[in-house]
Amino acid sequence: MDHGAGQLLLGHVDWSAKHIRYLGQRAHVVYDWDSLNLNKEPVLVAHAAMTFTYIPFLPDVADSPTREESLAFIADYEVARGSAFSAAERQTLGAAMTSTMAYGARCEHSLAPTERNYPAGSRRAILAHYKNGFLHA
Repeated sequence: MDHGAGQLLLGHVDWSAKHIRYLGQRAHVVYDWDSLNLNKEPVLVAHAAMTFTYIPFLPDVADSPTREESLAFIADYEVARGSAFSAAERQTLGAAMTSTMAYGARCEHSLAPTERNYPAGSRRAILAHYKNGFLHA
């Protein structure tokens, strides 16, 4: 996202729940700090919004958050940051969400290239369901 909108921030780009340890309801420790990345704020938020539920070793947890969960994550982030993303930042956010989802779908496809009945919660199932309307459904 070299040409996207938003300020450059240092962020963590692998926010899957497997890298977080909690004390009660609060995050206490974040692991995997080799995933630090200097990028535009909307790109960092998009990546987190699309991957925060990923825990590959728990069988009953969907790999990807639902559309509603991702959008709620972004809305909560905007409240915490104190302002909504601008129109240009939203465009960058949408592009980064699409890129993250497409990357995940490609990874899934490489593991099961002939599969056509995609598992619920998989990136391929989500993309097949929403097609071009994931951000606007």
